[in-house]
Amino acid sequence: MTKTATVHIVDDDAGLRRSLGELLKGEGHTVALYETAQAFLKTEHDFRPGCIILDLRLPGMSGMEMHSALLDRANHLPILFLTGHGKVHTAVEAIKRGAIDFLEKPVDNDVLVAKVRDAVNKSIPLMRRAEALSKLTAREHEFIPFLERKTPNKEIAHDLGISEKTVEFHKRNILEKLHKYEIRAIICTNFTKY
Repeated sequence: MTKTATVHIVDDDAGLRRSLGELLKGEGHTVALYETAQAFLKTEHDFRPGCIILDLRLPGMSGMEMHSALLDRANHLPILFLTGHGKVHTAVEAIKRGAIDFLEKPVDNDVLVAKVRDAVNKSIPLMRRAEALSKLTAREHEFIPFLERKTPNKEIAHDLGISEKTVEFHKRNILEKLHKYEIRAIICTNFTKY
């Protein structure tokens, strides 16, 4: 059963939040509205497809600062920056750091709807990955960068100061957990043979 996508709109302009919310509800999305970055960050978010429409200039924490905080949290929701104060260097920086797009206000409704649809589609494998990774232990998380780089067991053992048998044990556990979520290929396509 597919979960309904949630579009999170973080903007201090109440009128814009409401109008974008109505537009996107009309497209079949669940919508959550936030006036500040802090309000979004203190809310618990479950694993469901969606995206974040994020204003660049917000009271308190800026949109770019919120983006940085989400990167530290391994956020699975793609970000669309929407701003009336866009600068080329800021847009380039946002895209380099993983934002899906950087749109200027006022934005054409059809353009926004298409960008949100694209972002929601991109969120599905990211959501599966984040949900699966949430089931790993802290120790198993240490292995993920090695697995993504297809690092041999011997090198992992050396870098982590453990035996190759311990590496094999953890890789086997990780593989079983990731298999359950059908995302093994998203994390790593080459588990070295045990």
